[in-house]
Amino acid sequence: MSDCGLVRSLLLSWVDEKLPEDLKVQVAEHLAACGACAGLEKTYRATARLGNWPDEEIPVPGRLVGAVREAVEAAKKPEIEEDPDEKIAVPPKPV
Repeated sequence: MSDCGLVRSLLLSWVDEKLPEDLKVQVAEHLAACGACAGLEKTYRATARLGNWPDEEIPVPGRLVGAVREAVEAAKKPEIEEDPDEKIAVPPKPV
């Protein structure tokens, strides 16, 4: 199987192990010979693993929660305090 388009259309089924045996062999051969499709297959596998997170809550250390809150609050503050009475001279627009 040398058609990248066909292989790419089958990659989701390949990753989910839902291809018929004859297509499995053909896709495997193509992936062994085509670096571009093999790279895409790795991306599909990584994406599939992300969907397998456990349903239960994952405990987060209190220090991490506090650090994230501090970072969010710091990001909300302007870096330079503005003086409302300060005037800035803006040069006229060139013609």
